Amino acid sequence: MFLRLAVLLLVSYCACAAQSYDVIVVGLGSSGVTASSILAKAGRKVLGLEAMDRIGGRVKTVSFGDGVIEEGAEWIAGTENSRVYDLAIENNITVLPQDFDSLIFRSDGNQTYNKAYYDLLNLVMEKSMGASDPSFKSEGDYLTAEILSFIKKNYPHLENDKVFIDQVLDLMNFLISVYVASNDWHDITTQSSDEGLGGHQYTSWHVHGYKTFFELMLNTYKNGPGLPNLDIKLSTEVSQIVWPKDGSGDVKVKCADGSTHTAKHVIVTVSLGVLKERSKWYSNPYTRGSYTFDNLDTPKYPKARETLGSPLLDANGVPRVLFAGEATNPAQFGTVHGASESGHREAMRILNK
Repeated sequence: MFLRLAVLLLVSYCACAAQSYDVIVVGLGSSGVTASSILAKAGRKVLGLEAMDRIGGRVKTVSFGDGVIEEGAEWIAGTENSRVYDLAIENNITVLPQDFDSLIFRSDGNQTYNKAYYDLLNLVMEKSMGASDPSFKSEGDYLTAEILSFIKKNYPHLENDKVFIDQVLDLMNFLISVYVASNDWHDITTQSSDEGLGGHQYTSWHVHGYKTFFELMLNTYKNGPGLPNLDIKLSTEVSQIVWPKDGSGDVKVKCADGSTHTAKHVIVTVSLGVLKERSKWYSNPYTRGSYTFDNLDTPKYPKARETLGSPLLDANGVPRVLFAGEATNPAQFGTVHGASESGHREAMRILNK
């Protein structure tokens, strides 16, 4: 009787004991899923913890009628040397290059100066995609000067039309700020380290949606079986990470639901907005805003993104807590492919240690 009870107690304890992993990945957006996929396919036992009830982070594909729409990231921003584009092509997924056309109206419905508006819109898009003039403090200062110079040369009769010029500057400020995810184009430095990819800049996932990128990495596309070495827990918010600076023991990841998980390494991929959280900035507590951009203080700290992506090393020089996400990519921040590259970077840091 005593032996049977002892066996039952042992079985019960083993069933409840927390499993230890090789790597825990916090956050399953582009960088987190990339890192998880690479490590799991390399034979590492991986646990992915996601605070939201879905995978994708700032990528969110939702059904709409017979198709899908993107509530988050939409474009494959460049097709040359892009992990995102290459994965689609390798799996025979049809992606669609798209271009834009615009209709511009003044508040009274007037389209009298449409040619001037379109010419200025093309000018701003061209200048904003190229190298800025570092003699100007902000992108807004630089583009304003370019706009005024263009008007003086090509539309001299509008040079003193304050209403027209104010409307043009407001419109272009809005468009650039939306594109860069800033509050104002005067917040953007002209000395950015951003390096866009070549190829078409606006390629969509067409009928498939950006969710396909994650399905391909996780081997769940078309009801695939997934990755056997990867466990995923959704709706699991991480509240604390305790790492052994002396190199003894595993890293402990404590969650808001009271659970604790352990691993040799932890990759943190939460957004910069979450890392900086000290207020009620924006509504989603697991993203805190959009993607990052280089502001006016960036030139003072040229290695800030590299520093943000530097791992925490224990006494033996082993990376125990690592960081990924678009904000840690010095050249391709603010993009899905840039985030994915950072996830690849940290996965390889672990595999090559």
